[in-house]
Amino acid sequence: MQLREVCEACGLTRKAVDYYERQGLIQPQYAENGYRNFTESDVARLREIALFRRLGLGSAEIRKVLAAEGEERRMVLEQCRDRVELALRSLQVQRDVFDEMLTHGYESVSAEEQERIRQRLDHAFPVRERLRQAFPGAFGAYLDVHFGPFLDIKMTTVEQTSAYLRIIEFLEQVEENGWFDEAEEHVQIVSEGWSEEGWREQDAAMKRTLDNPRQQLEEQRESIEAYLVYRQSPEYQASPAGQAMRAMREFQRRSGYAEVFIPNLIVLSPDYREYQNKLVQANKELLAAFPESLRVLGDES
Repeated sequence: MQLREVCEACGLTRKAVDYYERQGLIQPQYAENGYRNFTESDVARLREIALFRRLGLGSAEIRKVLAAEGEERRMVLEQCRDRVELALRSLQVQRDVFDEMLTHGYESVSAEEQERIRQRLDHAFPVRERLRQAFPGAFGAYLDVHFGPFLDIKMTTVEQTSAYLRIIEFLEQVEENGWFDEAEEHVQIVSEGWSEEGWREQDAAMKRTLDNPRQQLEEQRESIEAYLVYRQSPEYQASPAGQAMRAMREFQRRSGYAEVFIPNLIVLSPDYREYQNKLVQANKELLAAFPESLRVLGDES
């Protein structure tokens, strides 16, 4: 089946099909002339993907659904439904507050009533939205892109609440002390021309690697070896990417990012805890396959 027919059959654009292929959600075969041949299995998979996208699932969630079977798939779908339910409850609370303001008049809302409304909204919002509102600047945007998908949750335990409060305290210190300012300048230079979608694609590629690190490392062996050589070169050290990496390392060192933010994020978000466990395992695979990576990459630690 050709791409045009696939798009018509699934109600997708060419750009969408290309994107799902880059995300590793489909793997069509390529003919000698460079054209893709889509099988009935590919089309069925794309129909599933299109359905889940219309339900508001991101690429990472779709990947989890498609990889799961039986009861495990049911559990993943329940988690996605719970996220939607959480968003609906948050919107309902927002609507109720607007109705109250319109009924009684915003001018008559006392300071005490404003505080009650604030607490009510905080309780209704998922952690991701609360952080967006608390930190609307560049650092908040950076955190949302890289950690937001792990934070579409509500806190249900004392441990999660304590971890959240420690994260808030950490982020306030970061903004107050300007620790992220220099790193931000370098990151913006490197990411100039990148869209938010581009950053999300990069994070999705990392997640794919973590799902099967040994296979990914073997398939990309030549690229990784070349990258490790490049990381030691004067060209890399002088490049915007090298400067950005050093600035991020310095930010992490000065702020206590690894000692405060990451451990509390692990407590706060079960999904991030799972991601971090996979990251640890992937690092072990990297060191086993490329022992020199500890020296090369560790120089910037």
